[in-house]
Amino acid sequence: MHRIAAFIRLSRFHFLPLPLLTYALGLAVANRDRGGLDGGWLLAGAGIELLAQLSVAYFNDYWDQATDAINTRRTLLSGGSGELTTGALPPWIALAAGIACQGGALLGAALAGLSSVSWALLVGALFAALFYTAPPLKLGWRGAGEVTTGVVAALIVPQWAYSLQTGQLSRDLFLICLPLLPFVASLFLAIAAPDRPADAQVGKQTLPVIVGEGRVAWLYAGMAAVGVIAALILWPGRVPSFALVIAALLALPLMGLAWQGLRAPLSDRPPVLLWMIVRAGLVPLALIVVVVLGLWSG
Repeated sequence: MHRIAAFIRLSRFHFLPLPLLTYALGLAVANRDRGGLDGGWLLAGAGIELLAQLSVAYFNDYWDQATDAINTRRTLLSGGSGELTTGALPPWIALAAGIACQGGALLGAALAGLSSVSWALLVGALFAALFYTAPPLKLGWRGAGEVTTGVVAALIVPQWAYSLQTGQLSRDLFLICLPLLPFVASLFLAIAAPDRPADAQVGKQTLPVIVGEGRVAWLYAGMAAVGVIAALILWPGRVPSFALVIAALLALPLMGLAWQGLRAPLSDRPPVLLWMIVRAGLVPLALIVVVVLGLWSG
């Protein structure tokens, strides 16, 4: 029972809602374009996506053991699960679980008979999930981790949902999702911020390590500003007007709250750090929910 509980913590199931929300965004546009959805493809796509997302948790913990072992700022959302560095689980379990999840995703895709477009999106997502921390690319160790996760969650996952329903990509969906990219990336910037001392010690070059703790809040502000400008340009005419108003009323104060939490010096208390990350996460979550509901209602 102790190992089962440790494996559940290793899996970090609480990260699954975000990709499901962006998956729903692709479904909303597909439903609008084709006048309905195929339930079988909807469920198959969600299941394959969740396997890919779970593989991220397992691979990240396996390849990040060096920094996780010395991290004193671990929270529910940052610093890894810690299950491989405390002896609760042998490291090979995480590697095996990650391989099994990706293998299961590929097997499910083969049995479902994906279109060539859907195959390309799935392979791209699995590639990013593996090489986010795995050598030789180690994207998360080279300053590309936050943007990589943003691209997958904000751009690839919605197109994956759309392609399963239609067999093709959507330019309109891409333009709707593009402003969400900096907001999702800024969430992962906040997730990486508490880990900065441990990451710097082992040479993991996340964006907080590269820019320094004192500039993280300003980098967040820049990313949020890019997202706001992109939304002002791309969303009118594509997202219903009432959704735009609600998104603005929700996002602007939440962005200010998130920026305030990211200002240095950061607290060393995990509950305070967790609240800081949650504040940053509320912005993309609120925007995605409002846009999805707006598209479904329209």
